Amino acid sequence: MTSPDLIQEHTEECCFLWHQRRIAVFQPNLGLEALERLDERLLAHLDGLRVAGDGAIDSLLALAQGEAGAAWAAAVLCAESGRLAQLDGMLGGTVAEAAAEAAGWMDEATAERAMIHWTTTGGAALAVAAAAAGFRGLTEPRLAGWAASADTPTACAALASALRLGIAPVVEVARTRAGEPSVARAAQTVLALAGSAEAAESLLVSLAPVRSWSLPLIIAGRCSTPPRLRTPRPGLGPWAGCMLAGSAGDPNLLPDLIARMEDPRTARCAGEALSAITGADLRALGLTRPAPADADTGPSEDPADTDVAMDPDDDLPWPDRSAVEAWWKLQPAATPGRLLAGLPVAQAGQQLATGNQRLRWAASVELAKTGERRLFPVDAPAATQRRLLQAG
Repeated sequence: MTSPDLIQEHTEECCFLWHQRRIAVFQPNLGLEALERLDERLLAHLDGLRVAGDGAIDSLLALAQGEAGAAWAAAVLCAESGRLAQLDGMLGGTVAEAAAEAAGWMDEATAERAMIHWTTTGGAALAVAAAAAGFRGLTEPRLAGWAASADTPTACAALASALRLGIAPVVEVARTRAGEPSVARAAQTVLALAGSAEAAESLLVSLAPVRSWSLPLIIAGRCSTPPRLRTPRPGLGPWAGCMLAGSAGDPNLLPDLIARMEDPRTARCAGEALSAITGADLRALGLTRPAPADADTGPSEDPADTDVAMDPDDDLPWPDRSAVEAWWKLQPAATPGRLLAGLPVAQAGQQLATGNQRLRWAASVELAKTGERRLFPVDAPAATQRRLLQAG
């Protein structure tokens, strides 16, 4: 029997590492190898909880509604041990999201049992099943029916899963439901990926104000019409303008991005956008500078400050505008057309194996934009991603 202290240690580490992983999948300084190392640590603590048995599951269930990592671990272990019904009364919000993601970390037989449980239980559990289908990555014939459901969480979950499984079965449902306020964002995300610039624009408006990375934002950015930095879309803010310029992949936008490097609010994002287009490593090229003394880089220690959002540019370098401008003037004429990391977007697939997480998401969206193939799951367990890359 594992001691309560050891169960507590494994639980705390599992919660911490799951939180770290949720952040890591959108980080610009991490790639697949870094995810592999993080997954090894996370799974080691999950194994420790698995060995501890029922006592560990009881501990996780007690924390599940307040800790996403505990809910994820509880879903995996409950599914393995036949205790999944104990989560049913908690299936909403964080617990539902974590349980759905957990399906992607289960072996095939366990995940199938979990899907049967959730679909037969119905209610909130059906929405979990619809979301879990996408994280499993297996063809799901019920997806279009779930997307047409009158139950909003189930419909939204099914449309989100279609991004990962292939959008063709749900495109018509998405067109039908794009005008429904409660389903619009999920439907517009599908339609944007299917090639609708109008849906991508509507999706961008629904996401405003933008100050963090998400899959809908990346899809909207890479599927919308090229941004005009001098006349940005209303409500999105200057940070989003730079992010969208990077998504556009148009070298003609680089002079505007370089100009944005003077403003501390947009300097780092502008630098990242330049790197996303050109493939330039600002640090390696010596094109960076120290952070300005008055830079606002995230939540303050003032208890009266209500803005507690993390800085999405926290790990990015501060570009030296003058140095970047001089460097750019020396570069040969860019290849005509849109670029990703210095290469035509037609070659985006190379980034799936070697790029950082944001470039990998960008490549995944570029390859799936017309609906001919599914999104590559850049946030899936690293072992799953390796298998998919090897399979081609």
